[in-house]
Amino acid sequence: MAEPRRVGVVCGGQSAEREVSLKTGQAVADALLSRPVAVTIYDTTGDLGDRLRQDQIDVVFIALHGRGGEDGVLQGMLEWNQIPYTGPGVAASAICIDKIYTKYLLESFGLPTPNWFVLGPDDPIENRAGFDRLVVKPRSEGSSIGLSVVEPQDFAAAVTEARNYDSQLLIEQYIEGYELTVGALELEQFHLLPPVGIRPAHQFFDFATKYTKGLTEYDVPAKIDRPVVDQLAQLTREAVKRFGTERLCRVDYILARDQSPYILEINTIPGLTATSLLPMAAAASGIEFDQLIWGLIMRAMEDNNGT
Repeated sequence: MAEPRRVGVVCGGQSAEREVSLKTGQAVADALLSRPVAVTIYDTTGDLGDRLRQDQIDVVFIALHGRGGEDGVLQGMLEWNQIPYTGPGVAASAICIDKIYTKYLLESFGLPTPNWFVLGPDDPIENRAGFDRLVVKPRSEGSSIGLSVVEPQDFAAAVTEARNYDSQLLIEQYIEGYELTVGALELEQFHLLPPVGIRPAHQFFDFATKYTKGLTEYDVPAKIDRPVVDQLAQLTREAVKRFGTERLCRVDYILARDQSPYILEINTIPGLTATSLLPMAAAASGIEFDQLIWGLIMRAMEDNNGT
């Protein structure tokens, strides 16, 4: 298989995750400096498809977090233009960015996830499930943007804040425990990465603790017993198969005090910054960052049509 000559890295965009996406895009471009390829970074504009064609880009590395990049829109445009790209396809991307659809599917597949309900734009602000503590999430934002963990008396304020980002909200039962994440990706073969444990300085793994060095301690690998490791591996394999995210994803969990794991969400464009989780796990498996980036690109070239 021929190697690409021109790689486009798409990042930036207009979502709330723009700054994180720009950092991911630059990290990807830097990782390709040692490769015999021409790398162009593209911020998103309406004529992106035309620009990619004019520049004769052979493959696109998608580093565009949030809406427009993680929701199947960019993937569809690239498929229309017959340009290979990294990461999952249109359907998987569209489903996984939608926290509510993800919850429906997790339940239908029999995969464990915290109890939940949906709060629509016209619904009264009430804790109708009677949760002792609540997690309030905008339907389609990442990086914990607009997310709150609150007591019932603070629920209304959290809903008001989250509605700044989305009209429909996912309300989950808060489960106290150990936050974990498991990465999965395809290079020459499928890799299931070791679980990473997350111990944030704040109450939960919020935007600040995700992207500020020193605010979170990571256990690589996670400090869990072998039976839990095996259970997480089984759940992750099942999840990525069901959702179609084998090419690249990160499955986030909470491990309850009774050692029961619950899937929180599936991220199809994981962060690739200095504090990002998937590169940590890959390094623990012996996959260095530049090898990771190049392997994802070559996998996209092998798939050729981006499906």
